[in-house]
Amino acid sequence: EFGPKAYFNTNFIEYGQINVAKQGTGTTITSSGALELLDVNIGPILEFTFDENHKHSLFSRQVIGMKYDQLSESLLGETMTIRNVTSSEGMENRGIFGQQYDLQIANLDFDTESAEGSSAAVFNSNSRVAIYSMGPMAQGEMVTFSFFFKTTQSKEMVLVFYGGRFGYNSKKDVFLLTLKDGNPLLYAQTNAILSSSSDNAYNLNDGEWHYIAISMPSRSCLLSQVLMYIDGEKVDTTVSGRDINLFFITSGQLSFGGWGYSKRKFGVEYFSEIHNYEGMMDHFRLWTGRTVSENILKNTNNDDEEPGVVTFEENLNVVCKINRTRKKLGSKTATKCKNLCIHDPGCTAYDLRPKSGSDRMYRCFHFFNRRPKLGKRKNGSECNFKKMNT
Repeated sequence: EFGPKAYFNTNFIEYGQINVAKQGTGTTITSSGALELLDVNIGPILEFTFDENHKHSLFSRQVIGMKYDQLSESLLGETMTIRNVTSSEGMENRGIFGQQYDLQIANLDFDTESAEGSSAAVFNSNSRVAIYSMGPMAQGEMVTFSFFFKTTQSKEMVLVFYGGRFGYNSKKDVFLLTLKDGNPLLYAQTNAILSSSSDNAYNLNDGEWHYIAISMPSRSCLLSQVLMYIDGEKVDTTVSGRDINLFFITSGQLSFGGWGYSKRKFGVEYFSEIHNYEGMMDHFRLWTGRTVSENILKNTNNDDEEPGVVTFEENLNVVCKINRTRKKLGSKTATKCKNLCIHDPGCTAYDLRPKSGSDRMYRCFHFFNRRPKLGKRKNGSECNFKKMNT
């Protein structure tokens, strides 16, 4: 919709298009604009260089669906309020998710003393740096992110936070990376924390630039399986509290150096001892739904390698829940059943069983685990093939 009024302009323009054409046994999909299909394997979905040249006014680069402060007056917005601070500027997302995942920023300075590029962001306790669009983390999807930072503060501070817009849910996870006394901590819940082992204390608040990378090696992995790299070296980690399979809240939003658009209870009732970040940050990148090369984790090469392919590990005992997909398939259907699972992000396993009384007809079962974990088989499931990402 476009026009001078806040609503009922009755004028519309097309932001995107997707067409699905089925003819015979073939299907052709074409897309463009805001609905263009993206290949998450070609690069990070989020990338912020914190180059001051990539800063813009919110008015000049609108985020579709964002509830600007001017919502009741105009279709186009000029400012956003983030935790009682007004933002009139944004930072371009140079990842493949593009404009919809631009940053909204306030009280953020820039310095030419950068780790990479021409400038880096300088945070203070009143800075606001957040993404309005929900995601990009979802359920148990794999996530990897990396960035540079520099600080001299010893108090515990937010570096990166993904949490619920509508509140805290103990059954779904946040992803909160903090720095305390120069040591990184990764929270999935208030009582589920990944940190460096006691034998590996760091001094990352020494006023020098440091590179950190966090990576989930597989979908819904245990917190203890999450990889942490500092300055190119893999960190020996340990878990305090519960070692849970990661399952992110789907109504979450990402922020840097603070709590962003999340529910106000964050930083007050939950994680109340954690402060806003004071220091510098440079070149943040984030990938989802795939593995990344060790070059990314070690920062030995900025070019990503080909991602791992989806494979299946056989004969795993997992707790399975039979869900909606029960397709009657003909003979030679193992490949088709597997492909249906591959292309459904929620599918964690599949099982192919002969139809009663027939040696040529099979039924394809797909399984959807909220928190996959080892355990006793349920509902008579054999769960012969579990989806793995390698």
